[in-house]
Amino acid sequence: MEASQEASASFGNRSHCDEVRWVLHVKRTLETMNEEDYSRGPVSIFGVPKSFLSVKPEAYIPQIVALGPYHHWDRQLYQMEHYKLAATKRIQNQLQLHGFTFQQIVDYCVLKEHAIRSCYHRHIDLHVDTLAWMMAIDASFLLEFLRNFSCEKGPSMSQMTDLMGIKMACNSILRDVVMLENQIPLFLIRKMLCFQRSSSQAAEDELSMMLVRFLKAVSPFTATQSLARIVQVKRYAHLLQLLYCIIVADAKDMCSSSNNNNEIECVIDAAESNNEQNKVDSQYSTQLFDSVWSSASALHIMNLLIVKPIEFLLKVPWPVVTAVFRGVSRSYNPIPGEPLLAEEIEIPSVTELIKSGVKFAATEGDLRTIEFDTKTATFYLPTMLFDANSEVVLRNLVAYETVAEPGPLVFTRYTELVNGIIDTKEDVRLLRRSGVVQHWMKNDEEVAKLWNGMSRSARPTKVDFLDKVISDVNGYYNSRWSVRARRFIKNYVTGSWQVLTFLAAILLLLLTCVDAFCSVFLCSSLWSSLV
Repeated sequence: MEASQEASASFGNRSHCDEVRWVLHVKRTLETMNEEDYSRGPVSIFGVPKSFLSVKPEAYIPQIVALGPYHHWDRQLYQMEHYKLAATKRIQNQLQLHGFTFQQIVDYCVLKEHAIRSCYHRHIDLHVDTLAWMMAIDASFLLEFLRNFSCEKGPSMSQMTDLMGIKMACNSILRDVVMLENQIPLFLIRKMLCFQRSSSQAAEDELSMMLVRFLKAVSPFTATQSLARIVQVKRYAHLLQLLYCIIVADAKDMCSSSNNNNEIECVIDAAESNNEQNKVDSQYSTQLFDSVWSSASALHIMNLLIVKPIEFLLKVPWPVVTAVFRGVSRSYNPIPGEPLLAEEIEIPSVTELIKSGVKFAATEGDLRTIEFDTKTATFYLPTMLFDANSEVVLRNLVAYETVAEPGPLVFTRYTELVNGIIDTKEDVRLLRRSGVVQHWMKNDEEVAKLWNGMSRSARPTKVDFLDKVISDVNGYYNSRWSVRARRFIKNYVTGSWQVLTFLAAILLLLLTCVDAFCSVFLCSSLWSSLV
């Protein structure tokens, strides 16, 4: 009993301390926060959904280096603290050459505490000084990492060697840098460059050049290889958002404008046609009902035309009827307007499409260039690039889009489309031969495994231009006589038991309806009168 009271008292003391800390934190926040801090913009750095983490956690959790507060305290990442401090020391030396100190970077992070915290979806339970030093050190490491991409020869991590003298793998760090939970605000990198350059414009130009070459290294498409310069770096919150916007922004604009035009046209047309049609239908229905009622009353056939049919309709086994026809309609007529979920996307594989006469062609554009030409039976897809980093990049782009983008999941839908047409290594080989796929992996089977293991969408969405492509491809494929013949053999020969079951259900329905009809209209008397 005493132990229980002591535990309760201890819990009460802890709760009181937490409350006091919370009140002090709120007071200090309200005193120090300015308008720029709380109006900075939406949250941009989120946690990865559990449904994604459960499939392949190593694709979302950093394996070598932690950036930002989410994984800073992971013990398995402590070894990189040595390299982060070494990078910080080099940044400090560069700052001193321009008359600044590293403490000024830390002070800037303290000044921007609320802006930094507002970027993260999770609560950051760190003291302001701890957070400021953490972000200053991580920003120094990331800046030096990005500077490696400004070299014409490509990224070089020669300064990063472990205790055994072996170079750290640039690809491993690259994968960690693009992870959703490992992002830090880009405005810290920009400010750090401003301390080292003569003007803010010079800092913007250098950052833009570094980011362009970084995008070329991580982008899964050739479209970003033609980027000359990124303008308005301030628009982007972090590296992953920048990569996503470069890949998807134009496709999302096309999708949203298409949706708006369709909605406006439908609303206007429906409003005008419904008003006119309702007036005509109302007048016609009234006249027709009056005419039929008067004629039926004059001929005294109310009992034959109304009473008997009603008795028959009451005796028809409607549950059986609706069950049969509902099954038929679901099998052959999917509900229009419903978005195709990941599990419901049915599209033939590359091998099957090529056998049916479809040709694949690579484009140099982005997702907007995805198209199926029904006249030439040509499937246009942007050129896809795959290497050791591609799976992590693709998965984190899907995760970012799922949690951060309010509109249609364009990139997720694209991954589902490619996942649908790639089943085996033969599909990858055929796409590689047509120029749609370029990869630097072990073999084609590795690429096929990558796509077949991609996470499904966490929420349904409708992307009009991609759904139209899927519909056009399926329409062409299903119209081929060779496909129809194979499907007929599969459905009606190898699966004949399904046909027999369906015919038996129809026969049972007919017999039941005949029995109900005869019980109302006395079939025996009608038959004898006819004979």
